[in-house]
Amino acid sequence: MYKIAMFFDKNLSAPFELSGVEVFSSKDKEAIRTSLEKINSEGNYEIIFVPENIAKENEDEINKYPQLNIVLIPDISVESGFFMDFLGKITIKATGE
Repeated sequence: MYKIAMFFDKNLSAPFELSGVEVFSSKDKEAIRTSLEKINSEGNYEIIFVPENIAKENEDEINKYPQLNIVLIPDISVESGFFMDFLGKITIKATGE
């Protein structure tokens, strides 16, 4: 059975956990690194949601796992442009251009 994962603040994660989403801590780079290793090694996560600000801070680590289906959650409070850059990269990758 496939799972859904999300990187989120543990204090705000209860609604997601109640709906069956496995929430991983995003408190620091080490927690994110070890969580990504676990997600990759288990191989049964269908989709991983990552907030834009966390993805931006951990881009190098996330890029180590191109086989994972990572979906960015845009940060509507701050316009960083990171989400649009990421979207452009995966569009090029998908179309081969």
